[in-house]
Amino acid sequence: MDYQDKLNAAMKELEQSKISKSNYAPPFFNLLLKLGFKVRPYHYNSPLVNFILLGSCFGLTWGLAMWVLAGLMGGDSPIFSLSIALMAGAMFGGLMALYYKISGKTNHLSEWSQL
Repeated sequence: MDYQDKLNAAMKELEQSKISKSNYAPPFFNLLLKLGFKVRPYHYNSPLVNFILLGSCFGLTWGLAMWVLAGLMGGDSPIFSLSIALMAGAMFGGLMALYYKISGKTNHLSEWSQL
């Protein structure tokens, strides 16, 4: 099976589960697909991939937002802001990786290799 066939099978399996569409196909996932990236739905990734992907994107977004807001307010040092962004990204990535792993097991989803 090629990537597109597996993606279609995964989306069909997710549609038949109790998982809401906004959960298994969130805007960031759809954006990556439209940009041409061959990404799996988060429920089919390993926890490490979800941790890195979601944590880094959240941390980067959070860090940029805080940098802009802190700059406008005359706020914190760049090192402090960077450390907070790294911690926020790690916490978010870890929680989302755990959530997607538990959700996949709870809904008896197949492994990507079995699609």
